[in-house]
Amino acid sequence: MSAGLLFFMTVCYGGIVALELSAPWPVWKICGAVFVAAWIGQFIGHKIEGKKPSFFKDLVFLLIGPAWLMSMVYKKIGQRY
Repeated sequence: MSAGLLFFMTVCYGGIVALELSAPWPVWKICGAVFVAAWIGQFIGHKIEGKKPSFFKDLVFLLIGPAWLMSMVYKKIGQRY
């Protein structure tokens, strides 16, 4: 699973470097806007779902989220992690 997360982080870093070279605005402003929009979307999703986010109970769940998503990707492509 760590190889998959490392690959994903590498792709994200490459995207940021490409964005830095071609974006009309500073990358930190673009990333900040995406970050805020993603959190708003997450809370809207939890409201629709009717469940509070797990990290309100324990902050460790903020670290578990990316690993959980990667395990779902591995299940989708049929690999064991």
